[in-house]
Amino acid sequence: MRVFDLELQKTTTKVTRITPLLLTLLLIGNIAFAQVQVRGIVLDETKEPLVGATVQLVSSQKNFNAFVGLDGSYIFNGVNAGDYELVVSFVGYKSYRQTISVGNQTYRLDITIE
Repeated sequence: MRVFDLELQKTTTKVTRITPLLLTLLLIGNIAFAQVQVRGIVLDETKEPLVGATVQLVSSQKNFNAFVGLDGSYIFNGVNAGDYELVVSFVGYKSYRQTISVGNQTYRLDITIE
């Protein structure tokens, strides 16, 4: 009976040492791969929403595409931190391009194009 108690105690000690390590690794993993939103509005030079304009978020890892809604808004969900090129295009207007760096919080960029 004593041998069993000693083996159980050794196992319990190993588990209590490993558990904090696993929790730390899981937390670091979640922070490292946090996904955020990139959002904003697109207006023309008269400050009217450019409904139907195409908005692209381009990187070497993943590309996102959206259309501007009736209120002028666009939104990308599930964006990983990193550098992207944001491109807005609409027939009859100059394309808009800007490099952005997305961190671990929602990134907002309101755009006026000509």
